[in-house]
Amino acid sequence: IKRGYSVQVNLERASLGTRLRVFRKRARLSLPLLAQRAGTSVNTIRRIEADPRSVKLEIVGRLLKFYGPRIGEVFPPSPMGH
Repeated sequence: IKRGYSVQVNLERASLGTRLRVFRKRARLSLPLLAQRAGTSVNTIRRIEADPRSVKLEIVGRLLKFYGPRIGEVFPPSPMGH
């Protein structure tokens, strides 16, 4: 996707990494600025947005402080009720 274009994302169906990327962009935070503020690297944020399964929740928590979503937006209830 070219810069300046937007794509509608169904956050309920999106992966955690995709949701985190959407929240970062909504907060108008660049990767370098977020990395600096969160005390981590750009590559770490890229890895989290691509596949957050292998990342410590502590780092995800630090990033969320800058995004502003409610916890229910980040971790929506399971459609199966689990």
